Amino acid sequence: MSLVAAPPYIAVVNPSVPVKNAAELIAHARANPDKLTFGSSGVGSASHLSGALFAQMAGVRLVHVPYRGTGPAVNDLLGGQINMLFAPAQVVTQHIAAGKLRMIGTTGAERSSLFPDFPTIAETGLPGYSSLGWFGLFAPAATPRQIVEKVSADVGKVLALPEARQRLVEVGPEVLDVLQADRQA
Repeated sequence: MSLVAAPPYIAVVNPSVPVKNAAELIAHARANPDKLTFGSSGVGSASHLSGALFAQMAGVRLVHVPYRGTGPAVNDLLGGQINMLFAPAQVVTQHIAAGKLRMIGTTGAERSSLFPDFPTIAETGLPGYSSLGWFGLFAPAATPRQIVEKVSADVGKVLALPEARQRLVEVGPEVLDVLQADRQA
């Protein structure tokens, strides 16, 4: 029905991994096949798919370690049990600022308006890479069209409110132009 937000993730590594950008990460992974681990919030999650896409596009072999949520994955990344993670910004930015994790890049095709100083993975060594999470509203297939259109329009009105957009920014996701996104769907 309505795409609400499509936030980029942030690729981060434990500081023990001797890389500072995507190009260095790719070179390190090629030199150490099947030795670098990346955690995710679960099999098939956006963090898993972001890592799998990275590995496929870079032509490297990474070991996927699925967790039951992002929190346990971040804890193990901080503790050095895994090497890297593709994570929602709101759960890793404080660790980046504290020097406990190293940012490799954001997963969007363009720099995030929320983190304009963070380069993308495409900018730092893997051209064409882009992977976004997404939040949306859905309805059963049999929902009457007029109800779908009404809910979609109402979501668009709410997301046009500056206070609603600001609240979403505070909790993490980057808000899309819902009406434009719906037109593209």
